[in-house]
Amino acid sequence: MISPASWTPWYQPFVTPVAPSPPDAAMPSPQAAPATADLDVPDATGKPAKTTTASIGVSPVVLAFLLRMQEFNLKVLSGTDGNDVMRAEGGALVDAGDGNDRIDVWSDSVVDAGAGDDVVKAWSGAGVVGGSGNDRIDAWSDSIVDAGSGDDFVRAWSNARVSGGSGHDQIAAWSDSQVDGGSGDDMISAWSNSIVAGGAGNDVISAWSNSRVAGGAGDDAISVWSDSVVSFAAGDGRDTINASMNTTLELGAGISRAKTHVAISGSTATITFDGSEDQITLNLDPRSPAMLAFADGSIMEVKSEPIRLMRLA
Repeated sequence: MISPASWTPWYQPFVTPVAPSPPDAAMPSPQAAPATADLDVPDATGKPAKTTTASIGVSPVVLAFLLRMQEFNLKVLSGTDGNDVMRAEGGALVDAGDGNDRIDVWSDSVVDAGAGDDVVKAWSGAGVVGGSGNDRIDAWSDSIVDAGSGDDFVRAWSNARVSGGSGHDQIAAWSDSQVDGGSGDDMISAWSNSIVAGGAGNDVISAWSNSRVAGGAGDDAISVWSDSVVSFAAGDGRDTINASMNTTLELGAGISRAKTHVAISGSTATITFDGSEDQITLNLDPRSPAMLAFADGSIMEVKSEPIRLMRLA
């Protein structure tokens, strides 16, 4: 399990955001770039041409986004299998190809970075597919990111949807975002009103207030702030949860109240289940009890032991 000592502060990924550079006016217009055989290219009416096939291997969510964006007559910019440096104006469709590429695009663009260790910066409303490799992706608000396989670093601003894919990923998302870490030992930070799924692996997850978190299979370390919900299902493993005010722990089907046992020592509750190796170490907020919510609708309150003051002689 990832040691709590290795946690990074929840705010750290947001301290020094770096905006994508504006496209260089001296760069050739992306409109002059040829189309490739691997992409649906908009025809003169703005609809995807039927002579090519989209085959970039993205998630259904990103593929649907790509096809929707093609209705807006996107400009096409194609890379090579080398290490390309690519910049495009807004509304571009970038197929970088293989290699360790550096890609900057403005708003409402779609990027397929391809295989390699790529660096992608995309303004708001972008769709980014990292592909295989250890990618670094910055995407502004209202973007969709599929990082693909590899140990990726992703920062996405508000109202983003991020899929980490396989690998040990680091993902930071601003408010109102949805994050799926995928398989691997991931580190995920999400701002308020976000939905986070850690996926398989020993994940470290931090989520700000009014968020929903599901660690998934593996021994996870989860920190949530006020008014948040953490889901735990049978078989999820041995998780550590740091609660804040008004935290609710939702226990999935097959976990009954009768087979759930809570032992409290100070501000730490150890929750075990009959016939299972699953365990939850729940670090409580002394200001507020946590609530265990079972699938049958029953609720159990868990609160820390009162602090006992000792009088000095």
